[in-house]
Amino acid sequence: MRLKLFLCVTVLLAALCAPVRVSAGDRTAFSLRVGAAATIPTAWHGDGGFTIDMYRPGTSMSLGGHVRVALAGGWYVEPGVVASYSRFRYDELYTAEGGFESDGNPAVDRLIFAVPVVAGYTFDLGGFGLSVFTGPELSLGAVGRFNPRKPELWEGVNRNIYSKEMNRVGASWKVGAMASLGMFEIGLEAAIGMTDMLQGAVSCRESRVGATIGYCF
Repeated sequence: MRLKLFLCVTVLLAALCAPVRVSAGDRTAFSLRVGAAATIPTAWHGDGGFTIDMYRPGTSMSLGGHVRVALAGGWYVEPGVVASYSRFRYDELYTAEGGFESDGNPAVDRLIFAVPVVAGYTFDLGGFGLSVFTGPELSLGAVGRFNPRKPELWEGVNRNIYSKEMNRVGASWKVGAMASLGMFEIGLEAAIGMTDMLQGAVSCRESRVGATIGYCF
């Protein structure tokens, strides 16, 4: 179900983006990018110096559309809309329901929509361009589900992780670089988590590091 939902979003974005084409002389260019990243949640932090590693690093896949608006002298701004499917696992989760028993490393799956708005500068290196960029990114968790290895240990537990555990809305700060050759783009980027991803008394932030491949229309 989660994979079908992600594929539907992918097809929708591709359909919306396909008609958008610009000539080489236009000041505004549209690009469609796919990406893969490692997601890195921090340890849980609480009052009195309490710290515990609850999550393992995970992975995410993304598809996004971006509009680059050229400014003077190689500068540009670039807003975008990105859909991503993300998965990470707990690091040895226990339940107290019916006895103190381990469920191993159950997964958390999320569908997230993000709106990055970055500013950057492009260096013209005579056959290709190299851009560096930075800016904020706002995200909204659309779907989030806890998937245990032993479902019988969690009967009656709400598996929607946005109901009590995680916040739907978050913000991060992106930095990265992108090389463009012809109509193709290859980029490396990092997003540093700026907001608490957890509800309640403990806190945790999530960052990611990844790569993208794109085509500029």
